[in-house]
Amino acid sequence: MTVRDHVIIGRVVKPHGVRGEVKVVPLSDVPERFKRLKKVWIEEAEKGLTLFRVRSSRTQNEMVILSLEGINTPEEAAELSGQELLVPKEESPELPEGVFYWHDLLGMEVATTDGRMLGRVTDIFQTGSNDVYVVQDGDKELLVPAIADVIRTVSVAEKKMIIHPMPGLLDED
Repeated sequence: MTVRDHVIIGRVVKPHGVRGEVKVVPLSDVPERFKRLKKVWIEEAEKGLTLFRVRSSRTQNEMVILSLEGINTPEEAAELSGQELLVPKEESPELPEGVFYWHDLLGMEVATTDGRMLGRVTDIFQTGSNDVYVVQDGDKELLVPAIADVIRTVSVAEKKMIIHPMPGLLDED
């Protein structure tokens, strides 16, 4: 298996406690997946993908606390800080219509309803009310709110998103 066969479900923020647990920010629209998580992969620079079995998982506020086999001290847990947790794509549950996995949106080409190419989705971040897609074209960056008034069509198969920019969204508006 390669990294391309996997999806990112979270990022290790820092160690938690004295037993080697890690605090994870979920990067999944299916946060309940952490309750039944049995194993995760982490891409390590020199080793490639490394499998970690999950001993336990619990939530704390908006974060997930994981205990991973082989990670027993805060120092070992600290080495995982900043690393992304991955699972095989086929373990991702089916989503309702109009809801997309971040990995499906990242890299997607974005155009306006009148055919202007704006760039590609390079990042996504959550706000209190909706996600925001970061669309880049070279040095130019555009923040597109993921709301029905703006996002008109999304084709995962074609890797293409069509938006109707609201007034002020584009520089020339």
